[in-house]
Amino acid sequence: MIFNYYGKRSLFIHIPKTGGNSIQYELIKRDFTSDKIVCTGHQDGFDRFEIRGDLTKQKHQKFFEYLEKDPSLRSSQVFSVIRKPFERLVSLYFSPNRHFKRNFINRKFYLKNNVSFSEEKFFELVNQTSSSSEMLSQNKKFVELPKNLITMRFEKLNEELLKYFPDFDFSSRKNISKYMEDSKKVLKSKFLRNFVESSFHKSDLENFYHY
Repeated sequence: MIFNYYGKRSLFIHIPKTGGNSIQYELIKRDFTSDKIVCTGHQDGFDRFEIRGDLTKQKHQKFFEYLEKDPSLRSSQVFSVIRKPFERLVSLYFSPNRHFKRNFINRKFYLKNNVSFSEEKFFELVNQTSSSSEMLSQNKKFVELPKNLITMRFEKLNEELLKYFPDFDFSSRKNISKYMEDSKKVLKSKFLRNFVESSFHKSDLENFYHY
């Protein structure tokens, strides 16, 4: 998302499962951006929407995709929220949008009551999902982080938001996963954590959690 931050053209790169919906919603609500909310498909709670704009084709657009459309954005301030990769990918696995089904009688969508965890499907998700480093990269072929990058850690997001967006109110827009207890069980697995943190997602720990 392209937005105006204290008079400067800036970007917010929304990495999936990092709380970015609330930030984009507030930027739009306050007219900090010309990007618009577009509701597509089924909606399953607060902040389920898509984003469209002159240079924005989706709310999870990568930085290098913006640069392909407008190279001058390379010098812009870039904001993003980052999260430890194992926790982020487990959250993504149990994300409601992955577990909707359609009732073939009334054609309505419904959310499954229970989700069976499959290691094989989780491995596929890990391998198919871009790392946060890739999402923020200036280069499509290799990771090259922006020079003007401000990252806010998901683990202390309220504190970080007050630092950079002190006038915003994020308190009323919370998504609570229906599968929270299931995800807690998976997060206890040392084997799965090691798998993620030994994959290409380890670059997120190296780039954002080394200090």
